[in-house]
Amino acid sequence: MKVIILLLMVLPLTAWSQGAVDERLYEVFDADYLERLQTENPFLIKYYTFCLDNSYRIETLPSDKTTDLKEVIIPDLGNMNILKILGEQQLQRASDYDVFYKIKGTDKVLVVIAGKKILENLQKT
Repeated sequence: MKVIILLLMVLPLTAWSQGAVDERLYEVFDADYLERLQTENPFLIKYYTFCLDNSYRIETLPSDKTTDLKEVIIPDLGNMNILKILGEQQLQRASDYDVFYKIKGTDKVLVVIAGKKILENLQKT
């Protein structure tokens, strides 16, 4: 009985220490691809996972600003998968500068952070 309890406590830690794949990545990438990356290029898994929460920000568009920004549809601002949104809506991420998109039906702007800045921030973690 003690062995079973110990296994139940240790197995989740083992999976975490091996870099378990964030479930949100499966919404964007094929499972076989993600499994291959875990052994062949674990840094890319780390990068994608970092991007899920750290590659964008939402800002309020000042009411006195008019904008000709391309619109993006984000149904739930509190629960979004930036990688999925970028892919499905064919949005661009620039390497050297942030890209801005007006969030349709809101007074908000999606700021897609520059690729170089994401890598700098990732290296700080």
